[in-house]
Amino acid sequence: MSARLIVGARIALLGAPVEVELDVMRLCTSANPEFDRRERLGLYTGGTDARITTWTHVPGGLSVPRGVGRRLVDVLRRHRVPYTVEDRTVCPPLSVACAPGRLRGYQDQALEALLAAPTGVCEMPTGSGKTNLLLSAVARLRTPSLIVVHTRELVTQTRERCRAWLGVEAGALASGRNDIREITVASVQTLARRPLHELAPLFGFVAVDEAHHAPARQWAHVIDQFPARYKYGFTATPFRKDGLDFVIHDYLGPVTARVTPAEVREAGATVAPRFDVVTSGFWYPLESSSDWSNMISALVADEDRNDLIEREVRQRLGAGVQAVVLSDRIDHVRELGARLADLAPVVLHGEQSAADRAAGMAAVRNGARVTIATTGVLGEGVDAPGWSVLVMATPFAGGPRTLQAVGRVVRPAPGKSEAVVVDILDAQVPALVAAYRSRTRLYREAA
Repeated sequence: MSARLIVGARIALLGAPVEVELDVMRLCTSANPEFDRRERLGLYTGGTDARITTWTHVPGGLSVPRGVGRRLVDVLRRHRVPYTVEDRTVCPPLSVACAPGRLRGYQDQALEALLAAPTGVCEMPTGSGKTNLLLSAVARLRTPSLIVVHTRELVTQTRERCRAWLGVEAGALASGRNDIREITVASVQTLARRPLHELAPLFGFVAVDEAHHAPARQWAHVIDQFPARYKYGFTATPFRKDGLDFVIHDYLGPVTARVTPAEVREAGATVAPRFDVVTSGFWYPLESSSDWSNMISALVADEDRNDLIEREVRQRLGAGVQAVVLSDRIDHVRELGARLADLAPVVLHGEQSAADRAAGMAAVRNGARVTIATTGVLGEGVDAPGWSVLVMATPFAGGPRTLQAVGRVVRPAPGKSEAVVVDILDAQVPALVAAYRSRTRLYREAA
C-alpha cells in the first residue's frame, strides 16, 4: 500500500494505513499547557481545550502543517510504507534585482544550513544581524517574498533595512497600506483580517520574523494559507513562556540553523554584557500565583524600590553613557519618568500613538541619555545601539523577554566599551528570588 503526500500550503497524507494515521495524529497532538496550569490552580477549565491539535481530517486522510514534513516522512519509513510526493507549492521567479550586502562568516554558515531544506527555523541572538540574513535569503532564493512581522514599527524598520541591504523598495501591508510588491513586508494583524486566496499564490518565500509568535492563532492561520515553496522562521528566542514552543515547529519546522552569542562576540558584532545585581528591601506576603499581579502593583509603587532605581540610573550615567530602563507597567514608566525629569528622558509605552513612539525612538538614536519604556514597546526588532546600561525595573521570570532585554544593550557602537545589565533582586520575596534564579540561567547563556 503506497501513501501520497501532497505538499502545498499544508501537507495532505492520503492513502496511508490506519496505524500510520494514528501515529501522525499523536505526533500533532500535545497537552495544552494553559489547561494544565488552570487545572493545577483549581481554576475553571470548561472553555479551555485539554489538547492542542495541528492535524485535521481531509477526504482520504489527514492534513498537517508544513513544518511536520520531516517527522511525517520518518513515520512512514518506520512503518515501511512507500510514498510518493506531489509538489503543489509555488515558486515564481523574482524579476527585481537584489544587491545584498556582505554577510559575516557565521551568518553565511547559518544561511547555508537554513536553505538546505524548504522549511526550518533560524535561531540567532539579538545583535547578530538576523534581518540581514533574512534579506540575504530573499536574494538567494530569487522568488517573490513576503516578510511577516507583528508590529507596525517592524514593518517600517524592515522596509528600511530592505532598502539599505538589498537596494530594493519593499511593499507594505499594514495600517491601511495595500502596496503589494515582489518583496512585501506585512503585519500579521493585517494579513489575518483579509482574504488571502488572491495574495497567497504570489509568493514563493514566506519569512516569519520573530517566529516565537507563530503559535498565536493569527500566525497559525496566516502561515497555513500560503503554498510558498519556502517557509522559514527567524528568531532570537525560539521558546515561549506559555509552553507552546512545539507549535512553532509544527508550522515552520525544527531549528535548522543556530548562531551562538559567543560566535557573534568573536566576530565583533556584539559587546559582552556584564551583570550587576542590586538588592532591594521590597517585601510582599505572596501566598499564591493568583496574587502575582497585585504584588507587581505593590512593587512598582514602592517608594524605597523606586528610589533605588533612580539612584542606579543617576550613578551610572557617565560621559557618553545612554541608559534604558524597562518596566512591565505603564504607570511605573510614568513615575520613573517624573523622578528623572531633569534628565529629559524619552518615555515610551503602549498608550502613546505610533507617531509619538517613532519620535521618541528618533530621539534615542540622536543620543538621548535616558530612555524609560515598557517591555512590550521595546520587544523585538528595536535598533538603538547607543544604549550601554540596562536597568530591569520589574522582575521577569526568564524566557524570551529576558534575552530580548539584554539584547537592547549588547549591540556595538562607536566609543562603546561595555554593556551593563542592572538586575534588581527582591530578596525578601521567595517567588521573586526564584524568578531571579531563572534569569541568571539565561544571563549565563547570554554571557
